[in-house]
Amino acid sequence: MYRPEVAEVTPSVPSTFVATDEARDVMHADVPSGWSEVPVDGEAIFLITPDGSSSAVGVASISAAHFPLVILDRSQYRAYGGDANEYDLERWMRGLLIDRERYPASSSFVLLPDRYIDGNPARGFSCVFRTADGTARRWETWYVGRHDGVWEIRLTSGPGHTELPAELDGILDTVRWTAPSSDADG
Repeated sequence: MYRPEVAEVTPSVPSTFVATDEARDVMHADVPSGWSEVPVDGEAIFLITPDGSSSAVGVASISAAHFPLVILDRSQYRAYGGDANEYDLERWMRGLLIDRERYPASSSFVLLPDRYIDGNPARGFSCVFRTADGTARRWETWYVGRHDGVWEIRLTSGPGHTELPAELDGILDTVRWTAPSSDADG
């Protein structure tokens, strides 16, 4: 069974978090040697690839997307018995996993140990995804609960590989967020 290494596994990571800020922070991570951080605009708001590609399609990568409070404010993501700004990562991920497991191109699901990413609670899973031509790729997807919403961080292997590249080992330990320095950042 495939089991990616997860640094700093913490068994007592809470599933709930408080989100109150509309302004999105800026994500950073150490760029592996020979890889490039690529400026992106659109659904993915953070991207590192080995060849400087401006898309995660067809290359190994780490990418991130952000889900703001307007998405979280649906009642199904709120923590039971919590305050108005408290949300539950378990509830968030449960629906996404059910949808992903129903998708015939996805297989080999593994729930990953709960952990913290930059001090924020995170839940993750790994799966193999097959493209229309049957090419397999490994996805490791993490959902991070933060004061500015939920961040989805995805580590992806290159086409035809079902293991993540060694360059991505430990990269989640280097992820950090900072406040935006201008309106252009978030």
